[in-house]
Formats: sequence, structure tokens, C-alpha cells
Amino acid sequence: MDRPSRRTRAHRSTRVLRAVALCVTVACDKSADAISRVVAAPVARDTLLSPLPAPSGDATLAELPRRTVSAAYPASRRELRLDADANLQAAIDSARPGDALLLPPGAVYEGNFVLPNKGDSDDWIVIRTDVDDALLGAPGSRMTPTTAKSAMLAALVTPNQTAAITTQLGANHYRLVGVDVHVRGGVRDVNALIRFGTASSAQSTPELIARDLIVDRSWVHGSPTLELKRCIMLNSGSTAVVDSWLGECHSNQGDSQAIIGWNGPGPYLIQNNHLEASHEVVAFGGGSATIVDQSPSDITLRGNHITRPLAWKGVWQVKNLLETKHVRRLLVEGNVFENNWRDAQAGFAFVLKSENQNGDDPWTQSTDITIRYNRIRNTGNAFNLAANPSGLPAVPAARITITDNILENINVGPYEGDGHSFQLLGDLADIVVKHNTVTSANGRGAFTVMLGNPSVRRLLVQGNVLMHGGYGIKGGGTGEGTPSIDHYAPGALVRENLMVGGGDPRVYPSGNRFSASFGEVGFVDATAGNYRLAPSVLSAPAEDGITVGADIDRVESETRGAVVAP
Repeated sequence: MDRPSRRTRAHRSTRVLRAVALCVTVACDKSADAISRVVAAPVARDTLLSPLPAPSGDATLAELPRRTVSAAYPASRRELRLDADANLQAAIDSARPGDALLLPPGAVYEGNFVLPNKGDSDDWIVIRTDVDDALLGAPGSRMTPTTAKSAMLAALVTPNQTAAITTQLGANHYRLVGVDVHVRGGVRDVNALIRFGTASSAQSTPELIARDLIVDRSWVHGSPTLELKRCIMLNSGSTAVVDSWLGECHSNQGDSQAIIGWNGPGPYLIQNNHLEASHEVVAFGGGSATIVDQSPSDITLRGNHITRPLAWKGVWQVKNLLETKHVRRLLVEGNVFENNWRDAQAGFAFVLKSENQNGDDPWTQSTDITIRYNRIRNTGNAFNLAANPSGLPAVPAARITITDNILENINVGPYEGDGHSFQLLGDLADIVVKHNTVTSANGRGAFTVMLGNPSVRRLLVQGNVLMHGGYGIKGGGTGEGTPSIDHYAPGALVRENLMVGGGDPRVYPSGNRFSASFGEVGFVDATAGNYRLAPSVLSAPAEDGITVGADIDRVESETRGAVVAP
């Protein structure tokens, strides 16, 4: 009997999901209600958590986020128009939930502004440049530096090393819309521009965590010579960064990120932004939690351009594009990741590991991470997964699902590294690498999958187009292919992959396919980035009925609009 098409299977699964969507977004994990309120919203692109492809073997797929954040624009009860010389902090202090503070275009407010705790409320305080969406851009359209200047966004400017915006303990329901957050000229270094929540021990109970906070269509940025370690810190609950441009986040005096969080519970929605930073563009973990058993959780990272300018090479230190040390239930979907090279580290685009940074959070973990429908390009290496490399007490990284991604231009100058597609190290469990397309016409690959001790438990590598490189699938001290798989990942399922540019079929599990070159594979138009496979023996469907490699139509659909000109 003919198998249903991939589109048909996905459509059936989506119908089932719609029936349970409210449970997924609202009812699950009720114990977190005191930490962050999640607004029920119609099933739409920013709330729909679509199902993963069917698993194979006994590997457990990553769990998707249980909750998300509604970024729907709130209604205001009262609009208050401020003068350009108004005392903005006084206006914020006197504002009531439901107020919109409208800032005149071109106004500059210098200070270190604090968002106070007004008590529990479901009404929002909006702080916004007083221009129509016709100038600002409608919700869902990304702010850019060009738009920010033409719309004359009101500026919130820190005159010193302290953040421009911070929150009091328990502050909630603030939305920043169409504002330009930056640093006064002459300041040389700043730790963070926006701090939501705090990393201090004062944040000691769920009720004290700032929550329900949104940055919307805003420009948050440093300057070319500024040492800026963070654009936005998320140590909060129920927070979103949407439709914004975060740029010039760089430092040589410590790690810098566009977005980082370690002392908040989430959920977080990071959607349709331009994000650039020198060390890790987006990171979770790396600091101590002040509430026992709290983890940054239920995070959706979707539709963003996660990058850095090549002009930073040799100027600002670089590590990777996305790093997790402590995270639970992270969905990374429909983003474009690009521009990474060997510098302060080896040049992996993704570093996913459990790391109890200060030795005081034994519940630290990186678990249930789903990375799908992304385009990943211009990087020295791709994925580095490690269970718990520091050896301090932690929950080993587990349940990481990497499916339907396009990886291109791996280890091609000036984006040099070692050319490792996947590096799997140390007691990982439930790692699924399925239906990805890894290609690099001029790249110098070393390993398809580099394995290391101790062994990986329940590994599935299926239906991928992979770059063989110099060593293929291999671990130290063992032969390529089956000997390494049996030693470092006993019981792993490695099948129906198309290995390109090397490899001896006799030393790999049966059912895998091999091609001498990418030119022989039969991409429709690789030079134009079209990695659809023409029908052939090499591209025949895998056991699951799906053509080898990524779902190119879905990747293109999900990443459409992720890259926007400045």
C-alpha cells in the first residue's frame, strides 16, 4: 500500500495537535502559575507547537515547550503623551496598569530607568514612541536601524555603566514598543542594556520574579567600539523579545550575548529578531539560580537572524552562535544562523551541554532541545554536544533532536574551523539526528560524527545527507564506521544516510548510501542554495518514506523573512 505523503502525515498530525493546543500552551505544568502567567491565545504561528517526525528505534524525541508567551498587543485604558523634557522615571512611577506612555519622536531620555512593581494586574503599561504603525511597522514586521532612524524612535539612553532599563522585584506587565535603547557616547563599557529580573539572591521566591515583559519592534544596540556584554538579560518569567534589532553586542573583556538568561523560569518567546553578538549570540545558563530546582524552561526561538558581521573577525572575540549550559524544553525553529569561525573557541555554531557553572546548582541540565527547519551556514563547525564536560554535579544533557536543517558552507574561508558536522561527547542520551542536509562544495570536513568517551546511549542517525570529510563517523583509537559506532554508541541506529565525498560501505552498517562528490548527488541547483534532490537511487526515500535530507520546502517556508536588510 502506498505510504501517505510527508505533507499528508504532517496535516493529520497538525489536526490532532489543534485539539490539544490549549493544554500545551496553558494547562500543563500548573505548578509554574505563580512564576509566570501564560495568556491563552488562538492557535497561530507563535503558539502552535507542531509535532516532530515519527521516531525510529528506541531513542526518545525531545519534548517540546509546554508553554509559550502571547505577544498580542494590549488595549490601553488611558494614553499619556509626554513632553521631550519630561521626567520619564516620574512618569513610569505614576503610571497605572492599562496606561500607555507615548514618547515624542526624536526625544532622548537619559537615565537608568526602573520598572516598578505595581502589584498583580492583567493590564499592561506600554512605553512607546508616539508614531503610528505605518511608520513603526505593524506587529510582525521587524524593526531595523533604517526604520528606527526614519521613524525617529524615542531613545532611552544610559549615561553610565548601569543598564538603561531594569525591573524591581515582582514587576510585571510592561511592554517597550518602538524605542531606541543605547549608551551615551563616551561610555566605554556596559554590562547590559536591559535587565529583566535579577541574578541577585534577592530574587529568592517565585513571587519576586519579574514577569510578563515584552520588547517589541525596538532597536537595542551598542556602538562599534563599545564593550557591551549583553543587550538583553532574561532572568525573568513570561518574557518575549519580538520583531526587534539587537546589534553591536561585543566585548573582549568577557563573554557577550545579544540575549542571555540563567536565573528565570521562562517561558520565553524570541521571535523575528535580528540578533548579533560576538561570543554567544543567544545563551542560556552560565550563572547560578537563586531558587532551588529552577531552570530556564519552555523557550521558543523562531524566525530570527542569528549572526555577526564578518568585519568583527580579528576585532572582537568569537565563540559560537547558540550555547546552552542550563535549559529545559527549547525549540529552535525557522532561524538563519550564520557567520562563525575559530577564535576564542573552536568555531562550533551550536554548543549544547549541561554545565553547573559555579558548582551550586546540581539540577543544571540541557534537556529536551529541538532544532528543526533552520538554515545554518558559514561556520567552521556545526554541532558540539556534551553531556557534562565540567564534571561538576549536573543532569547530563539528553533528548536532543536535530531534524530537517540545512547546513551549508561548513569550514570554508573565512569561516574556518575543523569541519566537524556533529561532535558527540560523554554520556549523552537520546540523540536524534534525522533528515538534515549537510553540504559544502568547497569545505574541508574532518568528521561527519566525532564520537568520544563515555558512550552515547540511544543514538539515531537516519535519512541525512552528510559530508564524509576525512574520517566519517569515528572515535579515537577505533576504526571508522561500525567499529567506532559499536564502541562509542553501542546499539545506535545509523542507517539510510547518504554519505558524500568518501567512505567505504563495507565498514558502515548496511543500508547507508555513498557518493563520491556533491556534484554526483543531484541537487537541483546547489549554487543557488536549492538542495532539493532530483529523483535517483541516491535520493530514494528512507525507511520512514521520506526522501533523504531535509524537507527543503519546509525549511524555506520557515526561514522566509528571517534575514532582513538593515
